[in-house]
Amino acid sequence: MGGVAVIATLVYLGLQLRVSNQIESAENHRAVVKEFNEQVLGLRTPEEAEIYWQGINGFDRLPRDRQIVVHCALSRMLYIGEQIYLLAPRVVDDADAADSANRSIVSVLRHAGLATWWRRTYEAKLFDLGYLEYLQSMIDRGAAPPLGDVLPWLGPDAAEEA
Repeated sequence: MGGVAVIATLVYLGLQLRVSNQIESAENHRAVVKEFNEQVLGLRTPEEAEIYWQGINGFDRLPRDRQIVVHCALSRMLYIGEQIYLLAPRVVDDADAADSANRSIVSVLRHAGLATWWRRTYEAKLFDLGYLEYLQSMIDRGAAPPLGDVLPWLGPDAAEEA
C-alpha cells in the first residue's frame, strides 16, 4: 500500500512540475510579446517618429546618421520578433501569436522604401536563418499588406498631403 502511495506521489509531483514549466514558458512568451508591442508602438519622441517614417519610405535616401537610427529601430523589432518565433514552439497552441506578431513586422518590411535594408539584412544573415526564411516566405506570399496600405498616413504620399 505504501509503495502505491509513493508512486502516486511521484506521478503527481511530475505532473505539477510539468504544469509549472508550461506556466513559466507561457509567462516568458507573454513578456516577449509585451516588449514587442512596446517597441513597435513606442516611438518615444516626435523626432524618432519622423526619422522612422522617413526611413520606411526611403531608407536609401537618408543620410548615414539617420539610416543608423532606423536600422537600430528595425533591428530591435526583428530581434523581438525572432525571440517570439523561437519561443512559440515551446508554448502550447501559440503559433498563431508568433504569426500575428510577425505579420506586423512583415507589414513594415513590405514598405518599398525598406527593400534595400531588408535585402542587406537577409543576405548578411544578421538573425537566425530559419527566422529570416520564415519572414521572407511571409513577404513572398503577401501575408500582410504594406503598413502604408493599412495606415495611409505612414505611406510616402503622406508628405505631399501634409
